[in-house]
Amino acid sequence: MSRLRAGFSGLQRQIGSFGLLTLALLLMMLIRPFLDEDGEGGLLTDLLFLGTFLAGIYAVRRQRYNYRLAIGIASVSLVGRVHLHLSDAELIPIVVSLSSLLFLLHALVNVAGYIWTERRRVTHDVIFAAVCAYLLLGLVWAYVYEFLAMGMPDAFHGPVATLNRDDFTYFSFVTLATLGYGDIVPMSRPARALAVIEAVSGQLYLAILISRLVGAHVGQLQKAAPAPRTDPHRHDAP
Repeated sequence: MSRLRAGFSGLQRQIGSFGLLTLALLLMMLIRPFLDEDGEGGLLTDLLFLGTFLAGIYAVRRQRYNYRLAIGIASVSLVGRVHLHLSDAELIPIVVSLSSLLFLLHALVNVAGYIWTERRRVTHDVIFAAVCAYLLLGLVWAYVYEFLAMGMPDAFHGPVATLNRDDFTYFSFVTLATLGYGDIVPMSRPARALAVIEAVSGQLYLAILISRLVGAHVGQLQKAAPAPRTDPHRHDAP
């Protein structure tokens, strides 16, 4: 146990709190599609969500209110995921999806606030926070599309009759990056409007925030660079 704690502390020192959250999000996005076919998931998927929740809670550990709020939302989602394996009630998947959306949205707001606070000082934690915010933005939109499809079953047309959460995650990041493969298409007017908003927000994020961080980083390098030395004995020829 002590070795595991020491290893976790060493990893946290190297990549920071938001680096841990970024790593957890990437692992969940990369591993989960290989674990299940229906998008609901089993024990391993629950463990991936648990790791993401713990990383998100750890990132706001110094903010008492946000820390308690993150624990409360994560607890509701985890309890709901346990009940998914024990009950067939139709309300439970909605509660799980809604609580997961709220947790990701809460994490996104906190990460964005941290980036804004540290916007004049670019560190490795700020860079990880920027990457983390981009991933959270795509995941939040995926849940929004999922809820829209619950209320409007014909809102999207895809390669299968019923799209699951992994399909919406795929569609969300394709839209966020403005790739537009065309295999999943928004059919209803609300779905198209949301897709346009996400595409625009993704481009504005890269154009404004990332360029701002790059500019601040260049400014830091210029300030840290030593001033050129002048030779007091040197005289320019007339």
